Amino acid sequence: TNKKGKYIGVTGSVGKSTVVTMLYELVKDKRSNVILAGNIGDPLINYLDVINKDTIIILEISSFQIDDFKRMKFNIALLLNIYDNHLDFYKCKQRYYMSKLNIINNQSKKDYFITDLKNEIVSKYIKHININSKVIDFKKESNVINKELYYRGNKIIDIDSFPLKGDHNLFNLMSVICVMKVLNIDISNSVIRKLTPLKYHLEVNEYKGITFINDSK
Repeated sequence: TNKKGKYIGVTGSVGKSTVVTMLYELVKDKRSNVILAGNIGDPLINYLDVINKDTIIILEISSFQIDDFKRMKFNIALLLNIYDNHLDFYKCKQRYYMSKLNIINNQSKKDYFITDLKNEIVSKYIKHININSKVIDFKKESNVINKELYYRGNKIIDIDSFPLKGDHNLFNLMSVICVMKVLNIDISNSVIRKLTPLKYHLEVNEYKGITFINDSK
């Protein structure tokens, strides 16, 4: 599509669906013209008639989709992580790794590439690609002090009030905060506190004193 708008592409071996949903909820709290589509289960083609230059389009992107991209360009490309995955499809690990990294294809110096440079595979293979966009390491931008999450020295939220459990979800939140800052949209603590796990993603319930965690995804 040649439809104008602000396109955000999110990929990674794990965490994509959680991150795009978190991002959508936070953006939706401040902007009415926002779309969530892609690998999350709702094709972008369903929204072509409503996209305009002010629309923020959040897309979950799989490696299979990236492989078919020719001219797709993201204003913000978020690569959460890379771990060995889909090796029943790709002929070698390196092809899968590079597929993920190709989310930055066609970006210009006006665009942003947000990723985790501490991820072993990302840090190794990023050296082999040409990056035109501005690179942001989302783990470097945030830190935790006394159970409080900070972004560039500014407190975002108390960890205990963040309902999604696990360090990985804390890292997911760090990546979302980076995107929100690039978009220059205020972050609502109340929205963060109301976030809930996606179905089958670390859903925590208790019954007769026993904690059950449904992570069957």
